Amino acid sequence: MAHTLKSLFAKHPDNAPAIGAPGREWMTYGELKSLSQDVRKILRSAGIGATERVAIVLPNGPEMAAAFVTVAQSATTAPLNPAYKKKNSPFILKISRPEPSSLKQAIRDRRALPRSALI
Repeated sequence: MAHTLKSLFAKHPDNAPAIGAPGREWMTYGELKSLSQDVRKILRSAGIGATERVAIVLPNGPEMAAAFVTVAQSATTAPLNPAYKKKNSPFILKISRPEPSSLKQAIRDRRALPRSALI
């Protein structure tokens, strides 16, 4: 998937809008490319490789979209919506099997990433 997403991003000028929502500032393809590189470095420095699973817990929206496409270029994603009912959470985590890691702290330590991008 990493090659597919990267090649899709490459087709667009860096200043073209990539991800956004009505009434919100849009992320450009250039920003998305840069964020993808930063996420890859952070994941690798946290010991997370391409075949490991990373859970992303964000509501549907541009932040979830950005987190999904940036993480998907470097690891297996397990997007989880916090609106899921609490009783479903253990089942969802069981089938997605995200890898335990210090990713959350690694991302918070990295000022270049918006804290809302990944949790």
